[in-house]
This record gives sequence, C-alpha cells and structure tokens, in this order.
Amino acid sequence: SSDLDTSTSQSTAHCRCLSTMLAARRALTSVFDSALDSLQDVESSLGWSRWFNGALVPVTNSENLVLTLKSGSLPKDLAGVYMRVGPNAQHWPPQKRTHVFDGDGMVHTVRVKDGKATYHCRFLETPKFLFEKEYGKEWFTRIGEFYGKSGLLKIMTVARKKRVLAGLEHDFETGAANTAIGFTPDGKLWALNEGGAPFRFRLDEAGIPQSLGFDT
Repeated sequence: SSDLDTSTSQSTAHCRCLSTMLAARRALTSVFDSALDSLQDVESSLGWSRWFNGALVPVTNSENLVLTLKSGSLPKDLAGVYMRVGPNAQHWPPQKRTHVFDGDGMVHTVRVKDGKATYHCRFLETPKFLFEKEYGKEWFTRIGEFYGKSGLLKIMTVARKKRVLAGLEHDFETGAANTAIGFTPDGKLWALNEGGAPFRFRLDEAGIPQSLGFDT
C-alpha cells in the first residue's frame, strides 16, 4: 500500500510538472506571437465586416427563432430543412488579423414543419473551436495573419508549433469546417473545408445542429 501511494504521488507530481511545462511553452509562444502581432494592423484586415450592411459580422448561437412570413403561407404538409455553413469568428472583435474565411464553422438552418419556419444557428465544435473557447482568445494561426514579413515569420516559427502545443495530433484537426455542406449516400452530413477532414454533424428533430466530430 505504501509503495502504491508513493507511485501515485510520483505520477501526480510528474503530471503537474508536465502541465506546468506545457503552460510555460504556450505562454512563451504567445509572447513571441504577440510581438509579431504588434507589427500587423488588425483593423485594416476587417473591411469585409462592413460589407453588405454588416451581414458578415459574427453572430452567437441561436435556437427556435420562429420566422415571420412576409406574404402567403407555407403548406401544412411541407416538411424539410434548409442548411448552410459559413465562417463565423468565435472571438469578436479579434485581436489578430482576420480574413473573412478565418471564422469557425457555423451551421444555419431553417426547419419547415407544420406550416411554420424556425431558424437555428450553432457553432460546429471542432477541436480548434473547443480549444480556443477554453483558451479565451485566438490561438491558431489564421489566413489573415499571413501578411508581410511578420506573417512569413509566423508561418516559419509558430504555425505548426501551436497545433502541437494545443495537444492536437493531426493537421486536419485545426480545420474550421466552414466552407460547404456535403450529404453522403449513406446519410452522413459533413461540413467541409479545404484545410481539414470532413466534420460530421447531425440535425435533431427541431433542426438544431449537433456536432459529432471529424470523419476520417
């Protein structure tokens, strides 16, 4: 029992040490990255947020918003769902240069049933999204940051390292799943992005998106 207690104590201490080292490496990487950020103009990268009267400004998760018909009526026996996915920045306003394509994937749906149309939108909970949600700000290098000499330095020094320090094993896990929706012959729903694997999700009966994970 004494040997077991000693082993457990040593294991706990080892885990704490590793955790402390990881936190220190993340902090050092963040300091270096922030120094490069200071050489970049964030505001000049956000012109897209003013396009279309602000229609591209990020929104938060929403559920069960009943839409009002402008004219006519929906057939009572019409049932289905309209879906689209697009980039939607989790942290706004951003602290880093941000391209319009950099936002995390958000699925928007309009569920038609019983003569009513109900809108929902929800972030896809990719590993990238979940890490930055817990971290509290942007971590992974974005397209918008590939700007000037400082952007080149980011690519050469911290872009790949950040994935490792976030505990993600594969490059595809940093994908944002924000470009297109695919529907497979066997009934799978995928959110697609050129920089990652297909991210699978489902819709519940109300039409609310539910994240399932990367399909590899």
